[in-house]
Amino acid sequence: MRRRANVVGVVGVVLVSLVAAACGSDGTSSTTASVSTIVGTPSPTTASPDVSPELLKPVPWPGKAPNLTPVDAATAAAWRAQAKTALKAQEGLNGLWVAISDPHKGYWAAAIGNAVKDPATPATIDDHARIGSAGKTFTATAILEQVAAQKLTLDDTVATVIPDTAAQFPATAQVTVRQLLSMSSGLPDYVNPPGTVATDVIKNPGKVWTPEELIANALQHPVSPPGTPGYCNTNYQLLGLMLEKITGKPVDQVVTDVAHQAGLVNTALPPPDQIALPPPPSHGYVDAAFLQDPAVAGTGLTPGTDVTDWTMSWAGAAGGMYSTVQDLFTWAATGMGTALLPPNLAADRLNTNVPALPGKGYGLGIQQIAVPGWIGHGGQSFGWTSFSVYNPQTGATITGLANSPTGVAAVATLWQNILLS
Repeated sequence: MRRRANVVGVVGVVLVSLVAAACGSDGTSSTTASVSTIVGTPSPTTASPDVSPELLKPVPWPGKAPNLTPVDAATAAAWRAQAKTALKAQEGLNGLWVAISDPHKGYWAAAIGNAVKDPATPATIDDHARIGSAGKTFTATAILEQVAAQKLTLDDTVATVIPDTAAQFPATAQVTVRQLLSMSSGLPDYVNPPGTVATDVIKNPGKVWTPEELIANALQHPVSPPGTPGYCNTNYQLLGLMLEKITGKPVDQVVTDVAHQAGLVNTALPPPDQIALPPPPSHGYVDAAFLQDPAVAGTGLTPGTDVTDWTMSWAGAAGGMYSTVQDLFTWAATGMGTALLPPNLAADRLNTNVPALPGKGYGLGIQQIAVPGWIGHGGQSFGWTSFSVYNPQTGATITGLANSPTGVAAVATLWQNILLS
């Protein structure tokens, strides 16, 4: 019997505040078809030319591939019923997208509920959604590829890689690449208190933010010494600026290249001024539970607000990406991009364990989940949540998307009831 995890505690670890088929008669869509791009082989035609050729070859990956055999009809019906129950139990949640691989039972994916509340538009498996801080795993993979290409090292500092930024923000100068990746920079966060960007976005949801504005907002507040643990979106704005300096390309292009390397065709970091999701889009909505978060409490935002047309420039390299549930499943099964890295960097990424979050810790752009043996990353934005976890020893994988900022609880419930019980 597998040990049963406490779902409430797990959600607290996986989700950090503000960090981003055909329809059936019951308003659901599902598929039990295999995912052809699972653990996709890097493609020379889509990768950045700034990545050295050896990185375009498959590398040894100790993780076990998920079981992609379609589940039987009885299992599909049972999992769909559980997903519908989880959706209904989550106040303010309209749509739920989930993909699951059980090592023994196989693969199943479904879209439950509505992608758009008004007019009611049933969710489909192809819908796009914001993935929030799960995007950090793509940015981290892009940085680690540059390390593999010897364009920088994990010990390089902000001052050595982006000296102009260090001169503008002296408090960042001695922070290393490793510290930025592993949430041990000591820098304050621009989103979560004491940062005020979350409330600023609510006041002006159409504003296009620059990384420098976000960093400046954070550095209005006290800075701890480099090496101090603490989850921080500011770190990934600095990593994004590093990618631009090293490659000579916009960070959105560099990060999207990483998604393409993994065979993901419905996943991207859009440019800062691009708001619309690709078709078919989901809509994101604020829920009541989210409004209790200290980052947004007292702002006057009301439950049910449609935030689909709000800027994501405030997140950028720290969490501005979109994806689909099956693309994100494929990414999760690469160890959130770890399979794209040379063995030494793959090991370093997963063996790093910084106590930046409750639970087991934070690696180099990846969360080591509180439930032993699992890795992944959660994400939250104003109107969506994502949840991706993978067990390299068994191949068990679950990815979920929800169009409310606290909808991750519904996916975590399915993880507990289906894969951990």
